This record gives sequence, structure tokens and C-alpha cells, in this order.
Amino acid sequence: MNLSEAVKLFRAVEVARPSNAYELHVCTNIDSHLTNALRGRLALPKEARTKAEKLLIFAEDGSDSVSVVQTMFENDPNLKNVITVGGAELINDVAAGTGAASGLQFTKVLCTQALLPQLAKAMARSLGPRGLMPSLKRGTVVTNGDEMRVAIREAQGALDWRGDRNGVVRGAVGRIHFTESELRSNIAAFLHGIVDKIQAGLTSGQSQTGVATPSSVVGALTSQDLKRATTIIKQIHLSSTQGPAVLIPHSEVM
Repeated sequence: MNLSEAVKLFRAVEVARPSNAYELHVCTNIDSHLTNALRGRLALPKEARTKAEKLLIFAEDGSDSVSVVQTMFENDPNLKNVITVGGAELINDVAAGTGAASGLQFTKVLCTQALLPQLAKAMARSLGPRGLMPSLKRGTVVTNGDEMRVAIREAQGALDWRGDRNGVVRGAVGRIHFTESELRSNIAAFLHGIVDKIQAGLTSGQSQTGVATPSSVVGALTSQDLKRATTIIKQIHLSSTQGPAVLIPHSEVM
């Protein structure tokens, strides 16, 4: 099914739910022993999330990192609704679920290198399984204010993706109310991000630092490049929150 037909189908299924998601399921040809390294971070042309990321930041009092956050608060007071920052005392509160951290909700965690040992000791077992433990490889552990500024920008605007044990990558690439062109651009960026990551080589110790911003557009690939991409990506399935999954040809979205 081509993308135009798929969009008509999903809009009919989701007619009363325009904010429901388009979900992409990408089946790759990655060997099973490399699937753990099949992960990355990219920025979609049009933001597909409906809710802002809620950041929990651990930084020692008086540090450059705290100064950066405070400056951001001064420039945009609304950021206080989605960013919580504190030092060693906040680690203890979050670990115990008490004080200012009682009922605190967060979707991403950043930490300065100085506080990382204390955070790891107190919360590695709770944050690790949820994929929230800060890591140098992921760019969520910083050493200075400049790095904190970049980490916050990436955490707020980037999409983290990863493959499962079968090498399948899933991700929300749009909303039902998106135009077909917006959806097509997001799908292309998502697919090219996966291909670029795999072509660069997967190793268990590869860094995730930085946001990939694939510049390729639909139809820009040569026939040789498209053929190479199909050896990396076996199948592309598009679905919606309540809708079925449909198979989309590579040439439609790459």
C-alpha cells in the first residue's frame, strides 16, 4: 500500500482521534548479537510528541550547570514546569520518594560528572532498568555548563530510538492530523537515521552523544543507495494507535 492510501485508511479509522499517533515498525537485517547496540537519537522535521519531556537534573550547587538552568528559567519561567534541578539532597529525596521529590514525575535524567557516583550508588538499580540512568555514552552526563545546555536542548528536542532483540525499531513518527507531506518527511528522517547509524557501524561501546539530523529527503536516494538501504531495512510497517499495520514500499518513504 502506498503512503497516500495508508493515510486515508488511518484517518478513517481514527476520525474521532486526530491526536493519535502514526507508529512506524522497521524490521532490520541486524545480527542478533548486535541488536543491543541498535539505538540512536535524532530530531524529526516535525515534532511528533504531544507532551514535553520532563527533565530531572542533578547538579551540585554553585556549579556552571546550575547557573545555566537558572538562566533558562529566567528567560522562560514555564520551563520550571518541566525541569527539576537539585544537588546531592535531591538525589536522596528522589531515591526515598520524600520531600520535594514526593510524587515527582520525570521522563529523562541528566547529571553532572561530579554527582554521578552518588547517583549511581543511590538509584542505578531503579533508573537503569527504565533506561533513565545518565551515561557519558548517551550524552546525559556533563562536565560543564556548555555541555549541560546542549544536553538539555537534546533531551527536549530529540527522539531516542532503539531496536528490540529481533532488530525491530519502533517509534511514533507523527499524528493523525499531520499532513501527508509532514508524515512522509518524518518517516524518511527516521529511516535514514537508522540506515546512517547502521552504515556507520554498530559496536556495543559506540557513543550515542549528539542528535542525528538526517538531511536526506524522499526520492533523493540513487537507485544504488536505495538498493543498499533495502539490504539494511527488510520491511517498513506503518500503523496508528487504533489501526492495523500496513506494509509500505521502501521507495515511497526513502
